Amino acid sequence: MLGTLLLVILLMGACALAPTTEPETPTPPPQTEKPIDYASLSLVTMAWTDEVKLKPKLVKLGEETIETEPEAEVFGITETLYTLQPSKGMNALVMVVRIENSAKRYIFPIVMPGYLYDTEGEEYREEGEAIRGEPKTPESSYTEILVKELDWVKVIPSSDATGDIIAPAESYNWVFIFHIPKERNPSKFSFRYYVGETANPLVGEYEDGESSIPLPAE
Repeated sequence: MLGTLLLVILLMGACALAPTTEPETPTPPPQTEKPIDYASLSLVTMAWTDEVKLKPKLVKLGEETIETEPEAEVFGITETLYTLQPSKGMNALVMVVRIENSAKRYIFPIVMPGYLYDTEGEEYREEGEAIRGEPKTPESSYTEILVKELDWVKVIPSSDATGDIIAPAESYNWVFIFHIPKERNPSKFSFRYYVGETANPLVGEYEDGESSIPLPAE
């Protein structure tokens, strides 16, 4: 009996002296710097279509007036009208988004700055984009695109309109085209750019910028 009691006391002492194992604190993931939200966006209109329609131009040759192919190359890097058309199982979404620089720095849009996200989190990059507006001269390149609710909208290359810079207090109605699977619904539009202190891209520091707006459900 005495031996058993002594054994129990020794075991209790050993347990008391054993080091307590503390649960490990998980190491937090490194913090990535988020792009700054610098531009003010608002949705003007958006419309679905199974065919992107561009208006042919009328050209006079002597006494005859003929139609020429639409100048689809004004949409970003797109070179032909056919690359703007959605493939089988896809729809085209034509959007007009007002983009305004209401702060005191300069916005430099990236090449093809428009992105769309659907309700399942899938990302889509624009198929083409341009600025709604009148050409500066009769010889300037422009295209007319059919936008539901707005009829035929005259657009010009974004570089021609902005000079690749959105200065403080400037705003533009940007026309974007996206291709999305027919069974998907868009949830968010994002515009990506760089932000600089001056209009000279070789002077000062630059930050990544991204601004977004939610899109209405169908």
